[in-house]
Amino acid sequence: MMDLKEEEEVGPPASYPSPLTSPTPPKPLAPFQLFFHHNGLESYLKYFPNDFTLGHFRALTEDDLEDDYGVQKLPDRIKLMRAVHKSREEYDDRERDLDRRSHHGGGESEGEEHTKKETIK
Repeated sequence: MMDLKEEEEVGPPASYPSPLTSPTPPKPLAPFQLFFHHNGLESYLKYFPNDFTLGHFRALTEDDLEDDYGVQKLPDRIKLMRAVHKSREEYDDRERDLDRRSHHGGGESEGEEHTKKETIK
């Protein structure tokens, strides 16, 4: 009597990644998402659409957060409004730096006072 063995499926060795099972590289984060990530606010991204920008975020009011984006809890709105103010300050700082460079040929003039940036917590 003859032993019949099941045929094993032959494929590429396990060391070859399959294009179907290879993980796709992560999609780069948009500036708005990066801002949230750098400020520990990732859990609040759920309130905003995927195409939301830092420009939109800087324009928000507390009423917008509650009425338009469904942020019902006051502590959450307070935290997000602090982030809105921080984003505005960072934007203003960048604009001042660009303006200063364009008027001074890239450097600061002698005697120009340096302002200390206050962080909102």
